[in-house]
Amino acid sequence: MESERIAIQFTGAILSLIAVPLLIVHVRNWFFAKQSLDWPTCAGVVDKGLSFTIYGTLSFSYEYAVLGKSYKCDRPYFSGSFKNVGRKKENELINFYPMGKPVTVSYHPEKPRLSVLEPGRKEGILSTIIQLIILAVVAIYSVLRPNAILGLIY
Repeated sequence: MESERIAIQFTGAILSLIAVPLLIVHVRNWFFAKQSLDWPTCAGVVDKGLSFTIYGTLSFSYEYAVLGKSYKCDRPYFSGSFKNVGRKKENELINFYPMGKPVTVSYHPEKPRLSVLEPGRKEGILSTIIQLIILAVVAIYSVLRPNAILGLIY
């Protein structure tokens, strides 16, 4: 019983170390997505049109310049998991962002390397945040109250 309690605490600690930083990143992205509606804009160009690899992950980038300094970004908007787009949206995105297309880039006024092509769009972020909150709560609870978790199991 003691070894099971320690295993639950260890697993909870590992999950906490994974879930909490991911939660912070996604909450930050959610705020940035909201703020991006008010960011300044500049001209840019798609230098690598959207394409999908064998594994179904998205490959994409665009370039732009702010105050004479060039930047490159690989996401058109903030999302919960932009790199894994469903088949339904593939053709729409591929046709919308072909290589060489001129684009309007919204960039963070203090950190110009942070940019998006679709300001305000935050697809899937809220559901990802909710899932990470649940995971973090369960993980932290298993560290603090392993006997309660054991009670649920047995």
